Amino acid sequence: MPTNADPRQMYGNCLKLLLQPIARLALRKGITFKDCSHFLKQVFVFEAARQLEDQGKKINVSRISVMSGIMRNEVNRIYSLGETSRGVEVSIPTRVIELWESDARYKRNGRLKTLTIAEFQTLVSQVSKHVNHGTVLFELVRLGNIIRKGDSLRLKRKVHKLAAEPEEAFALAAKDVDTLIECVEENLDPMVSLGNLHIRTEYDHISEKSLRVIRKWFISQGRALHKRARKFLSAHDLDLSPELVAGHRGGNKAVISMVTLTSPLSQEKTLPHD
Repeated sequence: MPTNADPRQMYGNCLKLLLQPIARLALRKGITFKDCSHFLKQVFVFEAARQLEDQGKKINVSRISVMSGIMRNEVNRIYSLGETSRGVEVSIPTRVIELWESDARYKRNGRLKTLTIAEFQTLVSQVSKHVNHGTVLFELVRLGNIIRKGDSLRLKRKVHKLAAEPEEAFALAAKDVDTLIECVEENLDPMVSLGNLHIRTEYDHISEKSLRVIRKWFISQGRALHKRARKFLSAHDLDLSPELVAGHRGGNKAVISMVTLTSPLSQEKTLPHD
């Protein structure tokens, strides 16, 4: 890397890499850039305020605005007035689905009709005269909301299958991402003599029949590792090992996090992503 590289540009490129999986998630869920920019403003504002608080500095709108690059009136609206309730904007494809589900013209005997392309074009025109029905159809098929067979279009109600509430699951993912970024930053610091573990093992030609066995192995080995880690770390935690309190200063953290992934199991490949 050139020694005269602009650090802001360098970390901007790094940030772009980190944002790619976020963009993939948003696009899979039909969340637009406009929606993301709204949430990103909130994150920047409250993170700037948190950093000021951590540094023992006075928090005000002007300082947050300078740190974040967000206009003062926007910072005031979000931080001072607490206007953070705006949700994801209802897109044209979503409005098309809602009309299809609610309008009696698109039902037969109380059940949703299968539409022809011409009927779908009429449906889209009721929502917007300025968007091509083919573009809307492409997006809804991509998202898995519509199943197309020739000229026949069927609306598919997605089944949500999550082991936990989405916000709870992604709150844990956010903590993992934060830990990973701290780990990488410290490993890149030339002043650090003992780095953190950042390791990845990946094989890309695994037998499909082995996927279930591999997942079970990952889970059992991961649980065993964390059990050993908890036993080891508890002996160094001042709350759990009070005999260490004398002459020791606490408040430091030690984190071991783990995530495993395989290709979807064969019987799960046809399930929707949501």
